[in-house]
Amino acid sequence: MTRGEQAEHNFREGYTCAQAVALAFCKDAGADEKTLLAATYPMGGGMGRMRLTCGAVTGGVTVLGLFFSICPRGSSMRSCRSTPAVAARRTAVLSVRSC
Repeated sequence: MTRGEQAEHNFREGYTCAQAVALAFCKDAGADEKTLLAATYPMGGGMGRMRLTCGAVTGGVTVLGLFFSICPRGSSMRSCRSTPAVAARRTAVLSVRSC
């Protein structure tokens, strides 16, 4: 099953769009499922059901943050896989799109 198919399956199982997308990448990101689901819960329905940025986008951006912005605890920014500026550039294209 592709991650897209997994996200769709998760959505059909009752998760919000943000949760469905984030959960599809949970293992790849090395994230704790319970924490990731809790963190993305308020993003459903376009962030707090305000119907603004689609939850699928915010869930995806959350996962990208896990992939590109992880710093070992107590480390300097130089030892991180990325910097906030690099992570922002990588996710900027998503900020202008919505569902």
